[in-house]
Amino acid sequence: MLAAQSAVEESSADASAATSDDDEDSTDIELLDAEEDDVDEEDIDEDDEEDVPEDEEEDDDLEVLSVKTSGYDVAALEGQLLAQATCVALNTGGGWTYAVRRDCGAQYAACDKVCAGLTESHGGRLSSFDSLHLYAANTEAKTDATVGLKTYHYASASGGGCGPNTCCCRATGTSTTDVEVKEDEPDVDLDDAPAFDREGLDGQIQAEAACVALAPKDKAGWTYAVRRNCVSTSTQTCDQLCGATSEAQAVSSGTPNMYCLNSLHIYDNQPSTAVSQVGLKTYRYNSCATASCGPNFCCCWSGYNNVKP
Repeated sequence: MLAAQSAVEESSADASAATSDDDEDSTDIELLDAEEDDVDEEDIDEDDEEDVPEDEEEDDDLEVLSVKTSGYDVAALEGQLLAQATCVALNTGGGWTYAVRRDCGAQYAACDKVCAGLTESHGGRLSSFDSLHLYAANTEAKTDATVGLKTYHYASASGGGCGPNTCCCRATGTSTTDVEVKEDEPDVDLDDAPAFDREGLDGQIQAEAACVALAPKDKAGWTYAVRRNCVSTSTQTCDQLCGATSEAQAVSSGTPNMYCLNSLHIYDNQPSTAVSQVGLKTYRYNSCATASCGPNFCCCWSGYNNVKP
């Protein structure tokens, strides 16, 4: 299994060298980000050689320029949104989920130790359940049929080396179906970090990505992360909210009903400003029956041709 992971990682960095490096340990392998911040044309061209159609290769110089001037930053809000949504979807057991940044190098603690060294106001001591590497050099694609954002999923909680730069940490708490969610005060100086708006575009991107990943794997349909009013007096569950909601395209395709798949509470916690620090925080209920506060997003789903989940 580890050998297979190693081969995958090496091929994404340099396809021509993958076969010779099959025996490297996947937790210690260096996942090349084109030297992270030091991107040159040679590294970009080799990495994308098989992914860029031949008729676009003449635009390589323009593509390299767009990479260097892109606003995507794996350590900033957009990278943390991607990591948080991914970790929430991977946390099948439910509970609180935290995507924690990690320094990528053999001299730094592995993810199991990073998470075990953290405590959080709701969940207490954290534990690691998975790990990721978000590539800094792979930014948003500027043309069709071109590789853009790129992530390696380790399917391992103990990854070290370089290696993971994001640890998926969790705390299960005492219940996954009836949790009175209490808000933390933002734990960073908002003047020093991008402001995260859970009810605006930021929160809806995170919720939508997590909900799509939670949708049925064997059935086609539309997925919607629908905001829910999270107050202690609310009696409406996500089952009821989704059942009372419809969307024009789904209705016109013969799918008048929405069904609830899951529910989330996305916190006001701001992005982390350092590695090994809790930032964005999400509770996954694995239930659609919780009222009160409670979920603030419902994962609603409409199956194509009115199929049920």
